[in-house]
Amino acid sequence: MTRGLIFPIVIGIGLIIAGIITIIENENFGKNASETEAIITRIEADSDPEGGTSHTAYVSFFINGTEYGGKLDTYTSKMKEGNYVKIRYDPANPKNFRYSGFAYGGLIMILLGGFLLSIVYIQHKNRVNTNEKGFRLQ
Repeated sequence: MTRGLIFPIVIGIGLIIAGIITIIENENFGKNASETEAIITRIEADSDPEGGTSHTAYVSFFINGTEYGGKLDTYTSKMKEGNYVKIRYDPANPKNFRYSGFAYGGLIMILLGGFLLSIVYIQHKNRVNTNEKGFRLQ
């Protein structure tokens, strides 16, 4: 295996591991969390250098008469200011809250890592099956 393939392999494996950890961490948080509805108080749109736009949703909710809120960890195009979303929060610390729907971040990391490793495998296989003069070996 050539050195040029080691970096993408490490990145691919790292993405897969990070994705698995993210999914497990979200599952563990959900086991002890309580659920409530929060109102979307504002949505910020930021442009990136490539011309794309990223959005951040901010929410507010009440637990036992105390208002909590802040930046939501997820944004979907269905979210609009004034709409309600379900969130999960830590009963011992309601400032720690997350979007209640499925968070795709972990799954996306796993898929990207697998895709990267697939490309590395194909490149390696093509190099192994090609001789020094550039002819494919049968």
